[in-house]
Amino acid sequence: MNKDELISKVRELKELRQMADELAAEIESLSDEIKSVMVAENKTEMIVDCFKVRYTSVTTTALTPPQSSANAPKLRSGTPK
Repeated sequence: MNKDELISKVRELKELRQMADELAAEIESLSDEIKSVMVAENKTEMIVDCFKVRYTSVTTTALTPPQSSANAPKLRSGTPK
């Protein structure tokens, strides 16, 4: 691959990444609009045309290092040897 071809490939890659970022933003925007309609109507599931749309909130809890260290003896004592 010569220098001109390489420049062309790098420019194409940059354009494609920019397009991907724009698409990701558009996807997120549409998703947020759909979620807001569902929240406003207090629904977790809707039939729209031939599509079943579901949205639920998910709450997660992560263990921080002090918590996991404090629980480590408890976790270890329950494991088979």
